[in-house]
Amino acid sequence: MRGGAYIQALVAAAVLFGEVGGSSVGFGQEGEVIFKGIELARGEAILGLAGYDGAPLPERWLVLVGEPGRGGALREVPFAGGKAGVGRAIEARPGQDLPHLPIDPATLLCSAAEAHQIAAARADAAGVRWVGVHYHLRVREEALEPVWLLTFVNRAQVKVGLVYLSARSGAVLRESWPQNDPGTSPRRSLDSGKVSVR
Repeated sequence: MRGGAYIQALVAAAVLFGEVGGSSVGFGQEGEVIFKGIELARGEAILGLAGYDGAPLPERWLVLVGEPGRGGALREVPFAGGKAGVGRAIEARPGQDLPHLPIDPATLLCSAAEAHQIAAARADAAGVRWVGVHYHLRVREEALEPVWLLTFVNRAQVKVGLVYLSARSGAVLRESWPQNDPGTSPRRSLDSGKVSVR
């Protein structure tokens, strides 16, 4: 990106993730940008969001679209700079758990930026060294709650920790930090809490 396009992308990302405007913006408002920007066919809904290599936030989101509760082909649509790109059809591989419940944007009150802030504090408290974050947002069957899954990775893109947060409240539902040295006991529980994002 060059010049004006780069600045435009930064401003769009800042507005999308609540960094502009003087007050914290809930993901309900952020979600409107994505939810209104994705063209849906009759019966389709947004089932999940994914963003990779966030430092702290991803430049591009992948939006998973499909008919809630039905198997079969889904669409993965890239979204960046306030605009949707050309999507592609994807099929679930055997054993793959793709989202199948619709995300209600009105329930998304914890922004990606807020989720990152909460999860990064947990990573720091656990003494984990990380360079990037992968984001996933989906609805879990338990109470139909939207859940952020933040995966912390090191320079080699190896997972060094996971944090599950309620996208409704920002509460940490579960966290898991691999033990740094197998010969020493961990300073804290390696896996705290139980949550299923199914």
